[in-house]
Amino acid sequence: MNLSMLNMKTIAILFRCTAFFAVANLLAADAPAPAAPKKVDPFAGLFADEVVAKGKGFEVKRSEVDEAWTAFKANAAARGQPVRETQEMAERTLIDRIIVVKMMIAHAIDADKAKGRERADKVLTGIKASTSPENFERQLKSLGSSAAKFWEQLLERAVCEEVMEREVQGGVKIGDEEVKKFYETNSARFMLPERVRASHILFSTRDSQGGAELPTARRVEIRSAAEKVLARARAGEDFATLVKDYSDDEPSKAKGGEYTFARGQMVPEFEAAAFSLAPAQVSDLVSTQYGYHLIKLAEKLPAEKLAFEKVSERIREGLVMAEVEQRMPAYLEKLKTDAQVEYLTGAGKK
Repeated sequence: MNLSMLNMKTIAILFRCTAFFAVANLLAADAPAPAAPKKVDPFAGLFADEVVAKGKGFEVKRSEVDEAWTAFKANAAARGQPVRETQEMAERTLIDRIIVVKMMIAHAIDADKAKGRERADKVLTGIKASTSPENFERQLKSLGSSAAKFWEQLLERAVCEEVMEREVQGGVKIGDEEVKKFYETNSARFMLPERVRASHILFSTRDSQGGAELPTARRVEIRSAAEKVLARARAGEDFATLVKDYSDDEPSKAKGGEYTFARGQMVPEFEAAAFSLAPAQVSDLVSTQYGYHLIKLAEKLPAEKLAFEKVSERIREGLVMAEVEQRMPAYLEKLKTDAQVEYLTGAGKK
């Protein structure tokens, strides 16, 4: 359970090629699973899979566009966002996204593919560390996807990013003077607000499977258990050990239940309690939508400006990516011209 209000930002990076490609989000995933055997459609031979666009070495089939549209709607629903377009209205965009991936994959060299797999593995490992198999299955099911399909898309887009970095980003150079100028003319961006570093123990009052709130009687039992742990914490027992033994916040357990955050990043009740504590003080039970919390404050960190040395490389990376975004349209247009892309039907035609 991640308490941060930012934790619902989805893993968009999994479903895009940096700076030129964006698709819908997944909340969680897990290791790839073997694809289930496909059912034989006795009518499959009666209807041809229409080719809606083509280029050198590739075709875009109607079934691919339909699948992309279904995924788009499912992801929008998962985010609670309405879909105002019809498939016909969105079709050119969907086709272009598919074309971009096919062109980039066609440009991938062996090194891109190897590095792409490493990148995808790294991202997947991070996701596995922050979710459970149950949550993984639930999220994929809600999106009409599968672990095998997710892995395929993750790997595909990771390879795309490697191609982009080699063919576009590799030609972008940002000098030290540009980095320093950006730091000096954008001072407000590098100001850190007041923050706290605090650890907590979560006693969840939510069902681990569906996330529904537990019955009243069970919540009373959990509160009683939390009060006993509170007494032990205030008696001087090691807080990190209590976190390990009792906390239901899996992502933070490995680091002793610790978070460092500014105002506006946590749910209000948790934030108010943490900012009101003195260093080494343990809070009363704090009730939030997630359950009951015990919070121990480590320190309060005053507002400060980040030193140039700490942010110079991040600034450089940001300036590089801004330049890449400027160059991408021309790069993709050249790829399309070289590939002699043709839109054959429907909204794809110009």
